[in-house]
Amino acid sequence: MLCSEGIEWDVMMKVYDIRCYVEQAFDKKKSSDRWFRTGDKISMEGREFVRFLALMLRAEMETEFRENKLDAKYTVG
Repeated sequence: MLCSEGIEWDVMMKVYDIRCYVEQAFDKKKSSDRWFRTGDKISMEGREFVRFLALMLRAEMETEFRENKLDAKYTVG
């Protein structure tokens, strides 16, 4: 990200923060859910991928709500 042209500092920091948040949430949920474990490797990878995408979307929505001052009125959940 640091070497990419045309990316403003504040945008880069937002992306970095979202990525960190998603990774931490993903690691926590992955270790806490029993249904997540399966003997089928393809099913497990698919579940991990879908869950990771959902966390990224949630983090982005929370950011948008906060920036538009909608977080007091609505929740992402």
